[in-house]
Amino acid sequence: MRPAPRWVWPHRLVHITAGPVPRRDIQGRLDSLSSLRYWAHSEKEESASVQRTVGNQTSSVLRGMRSSTMYYITVRAYNTAGTGPPGATVNVTTKKPPPSQPPAKVMWNTSNSKIIVNWEQVKALENESEVTGYKVLYKTNRHSRPDVMETNTTSVELSLPTDEEYIIQIKPFGEGGEGSSSRQITIPRIAGPNALGSASKVSTLSALSTIALSFTARTSL
Repeated sequence: MRPAPRWVWPHRLVHITAGPVPRRDIQGRLDSLSSLRYWAHSEKEESASVQRTVGNQTSSVLRGMRSSTMYYITVRAYNTAGTGPPGATVNVTTKKPPPSQPPAKVMWNTSNSKIIVNWEQVKALENESEVTGYKVLYKTNRHSRPDVMETNTTSVELSLPTDEEYIIQIKPFGEGGEGSSSRQITIPRIAGPNALGSASKVSTLSALSTIALSFTARTSL
């Protein structure tokens, strides 16, 4: 049983697709799909980590990968008769991590039933991925699920009633994933037509490099 993997890579995710295992190559029942072996370029294959799928799952996620690191990955099909030979080894390099600095100098003001939020541009360090945009998360209270607006600029206009209290956070994102978030900003209920405020403190959210793998193996038993 020799799966033939191929891979595509959107953003930080590596999707591995293995072609069908030919029925003539199968001995016994194909109870489970695959065994994954992966190791960093600086390591030997003998030290590879192993991860298996459960049942007939066709995808797996490898977590805790080092950023900006080349990995080798092989896939083996297995069943009650044992483990088959490995498919072709593929290599992929994880992306640089997202920016570690959160948005700073967040300012807001209200005007004509609009909430306008501005912040300072986040500059990535040399070993971090560039910022391609920002997510603005806003909600009306601490127990509701936030709405999200994306922008590639450093300001947004939210057409929201100003007679509600809002909680807002800004988070940069890029090829390496989502970066550190600003501190939650509370915009109080405004009685008049105009108001302004700011928030200078920030909080940091950690981010782990992740490789996601998906593959298929279909056969008629």
